Amino acid sequence: MRFLWLGLVFACSSSSSIGDIPPPPDAGATTNADVSTLAITKLFIGDTDVVSAAASTLAWKRIGYDLDGQTTTADSTSVCIPASSFSSAKVDGVDGIDNAFGSLLVPLLQADLFDLNASDTASTAIAAGKTTTLLRIVGLTDSTQTATGLAATASMGATITSGIANASTTWPSIAGTTVTFGTVYVVDGTTVARDADTTLPLAIWATLSVPLTLAIHHPIITLRRDGTSPVRGVIAGTLDTSEAIAAFQALAGRFSQSLCGSAFDGVVAQIRDMQDIMLDETNPPGAPCNAISIGIAFTATQIANAQTTVDVPSPPDPCTDAGTD
Repeated sequence: MRFLWLGLVFACSSSSSIGDIPPPPDAGATTNADVSTLAITKLFIGDTDVVSAAASTLAWKRIGYDLDGQTTTADSTSVCIPASSFSSAKVDGVDGIDNAFGSLLVPLLQADLFDLNASDTASTAIAAGKTTTLLRIVGLTDSTQTATGLAATASMGATITSGIANASTTWPSIAGTTVTFGTVYVVDGTTVARDADTTLPLAIWATLSVPLTLAIHHPIITLRRDGTSPVRGVIAGTLDTSEAIAAFQALAGRFSQSLCGSAFDGVVAQIRDMQDIMLDETNPPGAPCNAISIGIAFTATQIANAQTTVDVPSPPDPCTDAGTD
């Protein structure tokens, strides 16, 4: 399987070219036990260029990984079968990047929920202390490190009141949201975390009060830390289509419960048409597609290592009791 990534160049220069994600190095395990805790502070979900921060309908093309090892176009036939004749789902980004979420679902989010700059809205909410993703890595040293045997987890951070992320910020994680990565290594300062033990929850705020909460299957994270510069990286994987539909409907229902019923059926059909891959990140010809690829770029800030966990009840689903006619 071939992976393409944005983390290194995104971190180190103003270029937006793509490079191969480094494979595990032929190196010994790290002997360092230092802990680095990072809070994601900005999200780039496909509508905003990661270098210039300008709005761009093509930004998604450079965010993510080549998950299925293929570079496909609307005319490709050696891939899984979309739900309909909607061929745009097959279109990859630069060098085969799979990111149907950025190319198709983000525009749907903008059109149906009136959020014309979704990345900026999501980042503004995080800056106000709303739920974000916390990354905890053990074994990092410096920006030239190459080693195996690191450890990494990710979790959802609870809402905090300060709205400030810096080295003294204690950001508690929400109980039951921690993901542990089975393979973690670093090559020339670039950290790779993969082989997670469960799905990665990701909150993307559509407003300051309403998040879209997704579950990313088979998540892969790359990131790079250079001195005092913000940590930059990428999260990618796949979305189970039924789970994505439920998440979008719950979000829409918070704006209007009329979207809990048949009024949402058209959106359901659109989301099913966006399936471009299999949930396990393969793309066999002839099989019906059952998942949607996703790539998210981010910046993160180092925060305090204090480990605190809080119980936060899941928000009620406004569509559960609203009826679905």
